[in-house]
This record gives sequence, structure tokens and C-alpha cells, in this order.
Amino acid sequence: MLPELLPYVSTHKLHERNHSNIIGYQYVLPPKSVVYTGAVGDDDLAHQLRAANQKEDVESSYFVVNGENTGACAVILTGHHR
Repeated sequence: MLPELLPYVSTHKLHERNHSNIIGYQYVLPPKSVVYTGAVGDDDLAHQLRAANQKEDVESSYFVVNGENTGACAVILTGHHR
């Protein structure tokens, strides 16, 4: 998420849809049998992703791209408008 948007956000969740699926798989499979992979930058968002995975006992295997930011997206909801 863009840092300048954070003051306007009441909640944010890291890679919510995919992460929810992965947590479900990890719940029914043996410990440490689910791995979340991808490419990240060497930044705070990458550290947040790793922490979220660790909290749910999901392994992380990220390719770190130095000098790049970790990709993020945001959805802004205002009433019924998206």
C-alpha cells in the first residue's frame, strides 16, 4: 500500500484473498507444509508479509529484488462506491 494512503485507511490486510486460502490449506495439512512464494523488495512491506506468514505457520520463500518496492494494491471504499 502506498505510504501516503495509510492515514486514510482504517484497516488493511496483507494479500488477503490468497493468504486466506493458504491459511486454510495450512490448517488441514501437516505443519510447515504450505509455502508462500514470490518476489518482494527489501522493504517494510516484505517484512510484514513474512510476519503474517509466520503468524499462521506458513513458510515464506521470497526472491528479494534489491532496489525495488514490494508490489501492493489498495481498494478504497466510500459508502457504496468502489
